[in-house]
Amino acid sequence: MPENAFEGWVQRILFDPLTGRIIAAVIALLLIVALVRLLWRNLVRRLPELGARYRLRKVITTGGYILGGLALSIIFSDRLGRLTVFLAFSAPAWRLRFKKSLPPSAGG
Repeated sequence: MPENAFEGWVQRILFDPLTGRIIAAVIALLLIVALVRLLWRNLVRRLPELGARYRLRKVITTGGYILGGLALSIIFSDRLGRLTVFLAFSAPAWRLRFKKSLPPSAGG
């Protein structure tokens, strides 16, 4: 009897839609990490100036965070309305983080 209970529990876990989403999220994040590291290795080495290397690594890392956030929001949300709110509130934080490396915008 305990064996059937265990099998039932495993089947409930494996066939749960959330489990599939978690597995998809882990795979997506691993692919994004691999892409970021590949870009670091191939692009950053080719720049002779240290300041340019630093800014490029910062842009690549930020792109990875943005891709990861988008991947997670697509995987875990049925509606993307919350994504708009997230981007609206996080844009000033990104602007402050890259104040020195981004060119000035019209607004300030």
